[in-house]
Order: sequence, then structure tokens, then C-alpha cells
Amino acid sequence: MESEWNYTESDIAQKFPFFNVLKDGRVHIFTSLFEKSPPSNNPISIPNVETKDVQISTNVSARLFRATSTDDDISTTEKHKLPLLFYVHGGGFCMQSAFSMEYTRFVSLVVAEANIMAISVEYSLFPKQHIPACYDDCWAALQWVASHCKGNGPESWINNYADLTRIFVGGDSAGGNISYNLLTKVGYMGLSEGAKIEGMILIHPFFWEGEKMWMYMCPTNEGPRDRRLIPDVEDLARIACGRVLVLVAEKDVLYDAGNNYVDELIKSGWKGKMVEIMVNKDKEHCFHLYDYLDPEAFAIRRGMSSFINHQDHNTGVSQLGQDRWFKVVTVAYVGFWEYVMRDKVTQEVHKHGRGDDSFSWLGRMFSGFANRMCGRELHFFGSLSRLALILMVLVLTTSNVQAAP
Repeated sequence: MESEWNYTESDIAQKFPFFNVLKDGRVHIFTSLFEKSPPSNNPISIPNVETKDVQISTNVSARLFRATSTDDDISTTEKHKLPLLFYVHGGGFCMQSAFSMEYTRFVSLVVAEANIMAISVEYSLFPKQHIPACYDDCWAALQWVASHCKGNGPESWINNYADLTRIFVGGDSAGGNISYNLLTKVGYMGLSEGAKIEGMILIHPFFWEGEKMWMYMCPTNEGPRDRRLIPDVEDLARIACGRVLVLVAEKDVLYDAGNNYVDELIKSGWKGKMVEIMVNKDKEHCFHLYDYLDPEAFAIRRGMSSFINHQDHNTGVSQLGQDRWFKVVTVAYVGFWEYVMRDKVTQEVHKHGRGDDSFSWLGRMFSGFANRMCGRELHFFGSLSRLALILMVLVLTTSNVQAAP
């Protein structure tokens, strides 16, 4: 250990995943220092991105990112202003920084990929400040951004380049938790007139009932089911955006929590248009920050870019619309094609001497369509689709399928 943390096991009062609390009241954060990257015109050798730092208040600062691939003279017109990503870094509410190399690189890569602006918020961390200071700081930063709506805010980059009718709020881990709580607060309190949050992006978000470390960092917590830890149905319904993208990592301890969040959001009565979920297969929590050349890390950035620019993308994202009956019908129809009609019609086709298997191909096409539209909810509706399939089999057994002449 470092000399300033020269203590023994007997000196520890409480142990948590990211820090020890000593009997003398000190808190030892295991990884509190991160190499910081200065603002530049070419952050960490990423072309077409410019950064600069701003002071929002006494306790809150931020790093601004701007894609420079668009001509400056054109981008200052309303027509060509860029969507703004409001990003909240992770780190267990007690570590990391918006100015670290990891987050500067990640946000820069997203900005370059999506051709957008971004602001990455530097908020108060435990133990210097207890939770809820982090939530309050990020709320102050979001209000500060919204204050530029009329084009006369304190920061020229936001005035000149940001389209504040297309704000996206997002973050990873603890930052995902903070992002969600920000959007519920916007749902209750609103933002400055003219500012509009179009979407929310949660990367491996932190939701964990009764998580002891968070509760220790937040002395004013409301118990194991604190609404900031476990999203409440009423709060979910209030989320102030039309689209949501949730990313979960298959080997992450928070994997189930992320999936449950999507399920609860769909059931909450939220009035948004679309929620998507993207699974990072065989990956750990927030791997993309360090293993940024991994294909799955590329997929995260590409998925975020497509989501922000509202493009149809093929990055492993499953769209989960809110019309569940449509999904039931789709799944049943796919089952009908794949397991009943395909085999029965193919048998008839071969019996009549036709060598093609077009019906089998069509069945596979519908299967792909169902996976795209329904994703993991195929499992949810599995029993219903099987019931529909049985009924279809009964119908088929009482009728003959005639092959085309």
C-alpha cells in the first residue's frame, strides 16, 4: 500500500468493493487516481474532434467535445447544428473522471462516429461529497446546458453548434443510474423552454436493491428500495424522452438488473416511442472503456451513433416496441412457418418434383424478422406461441395443403 495508507486489517471498520472505511474515520478509495488528458484539438489522436473544459459552478465542471468534420460556417446555422450528448461517467460514485484518458477517448470516439457535440460532466465524488451530491451536480449541469436554448448562454460552443432540441442523456454504470434519475426529474420538473431530450442511453447501468456500498455513501438513503437504486413504476412512466437504448454485458453482475429495467419500463405505461436493448456477449462490466478496440466496443459506439442519428442499424440491438399483441402474433406466425407450413409445403413441393426450397427460405426470413422485432421477448411469449402453434397444427391436420401446379 501507499505510505499514507499504511494500515493493517485490524484498522478496518468496514469493507466495500471500492474502498475501506478505517476506524479513525478515513476512507481509502482503492483506485482514486486516473491519468487525466488535457483538452486539445486532437484528443488522444482522434481526428475531427476538438475538446475544451468549462467551469459550470464551484463544484461542477465539464469537458466539451465537438465534431469538426462539418464546416464551421455551415454548422452555426440552425439547420446544421449538431445533436448534443450529455454524458455522465461511471466509477461507483467514488472514482473516475470526465477528464480521464478512458472517458476522453470513449466520448471522443462516439462524437467522431456520430458527428455530434458532447458534454461530459465532472461531478462530486464520495468521500469528498456524500450522495446525493452527484445527482445534484449533474442536474445543475443539465440545467446549465438548457440555459443556452435562446443562443445567449455563457458557452459559445453550445450557442453556436448544439441543437438543444436533440439532447441525449447517457452514461455507464453509476453514470447510467444518474442519467436515469435525471430524466425522471425532468419528467416531474421540466427543463428550460425550448430544450428537448430526445433519448436516453444507459450502458451497463447500476441498479441494485439494497446495495450496501451505495447506501453507506448516501446517509440520507430511503432504505433498500430507494427509488434511485430500484426504479419505481411511477418514476419510470415519467421518463422525459421518446426513445431509450439500454446496453447490458453478458458477464456483468448487473446484467439481470439491466434486463429487468427494460421489462419494467415497458410495463410502466411510459409514453415513449421505442426502447432498445443491446447485449454485449461474453463481456464484463464496462469493458469498452479499456478494451476499446474490441469488436463489441466498436458495436457499442456504432449502436450509440445509429441511435442518436435515428438510423436503422444492425449491431445486435433488438427493438422492443410496446405493442405486445403484435409480438405474440409475430412469434406465433414464425412458429407456424418454421415448424409447420415449411415442412408440410416442402414435402408437397418435393413430391411434385420441384427442387427449390423457397418456402424454407421464406420461413428463415420471417424468423430473422421476428428476432429483429421481438428480440429476447421471444422467450417471454414462448408459451403463447406454442399454444398458437398447437391450434394451427390441429387446423392443418383437418385440411390438405395443395402444391402449386
